[in-house]
Amino acid sequence: MVNSLKSFFIEKMELKDSHTSPSPKKALQVATCAVLLEAAMADNELSKEELDHIHAALRNLYNMDQSDIAQLMELTRRESKEAIDLWQFTNLINQNYNTEQKMLLMEHIWMVILADGTLDMFEDYIARKLKPLLRLEHKEWINAKLRARKGGQQIER
Repeated sequence: MVNSLKSFFIEKMELKDSHTSPSPKKALQVATCAVLLEAAMADNELSKEELDHIHAALRNLYNMDQSDIAQLMELTRRESKEAIDLWQFTNLINQNYNTEQKMLLMEHIWMVILADGTLDMFEDYIARKLKPLLRLEHKEWINAKLRARKGGQQIER
């Protein structure tokens, strides 16, 4: 069943005009980007600072260049429009990330949320919603937030 779910997500995340199947790595990149964009858009605004943090996170997590990030952002926006909820993305992340990698992702999420210097109720809500979806303990979630506030003292992978 897990393999059929992975196949489903990989197939759903395929570029519409592509004849080749995307790699599981590409599907995971889309899932990560979708979660970061959702955090950035929680307050219905996507600021330059938030976008800069998303780009930095994708460079850090996947060693991507600007061209790859631009393509991934476009693909992610298309896939996110078809998504029902965040579970399909966080489930794929949970299947592929260990706890330290998920904590690093949560740290990047917090950095995106805090990029404008404020934490509004919608941003707080999305962060709280992602904690159980990413299967993080409260202490891990808080530690990620504290590291993000200090400028991101990242976890070794």
